[in-house]
Amino acid sequence: MYVTDQVNMPYIYVLFYERTDPRQFLSTVQYANPGAEFQQVRSFGRYVFEEPRIREGEEAAYIFPNGAPLPAAGPGFEIKSFKHCTVVIADGDASK
Repeated sequence: MYVTDQVNMPYIYVLFYERTDPRQFLSTVQYANPGAEFQQVRSFGRYVFEEPRIREGEEAAYIFPNGAPLPAAGPGFEIKSFKHCTVVIADGDASK
């Protein structure tokens, strides 16, 4: 699951909503700036926090902030819009 990094500390929302076990977070977290005074979470578990970009052939969900340019919708993609974001779901096989 790829989540936009356009929101300050987006991982906090995932931790809150998913109620992630702190041990699972600690065992999987990767930082963009390890050792810095304020470490930025790059990923943990199945979540990656960065500017979303479609990865061809990958079965994934991408969360874009509303107003961000979206990839061209074609076969193998489903787009769902919500109040503050748009989710693009790729089934991993764009040839369908």
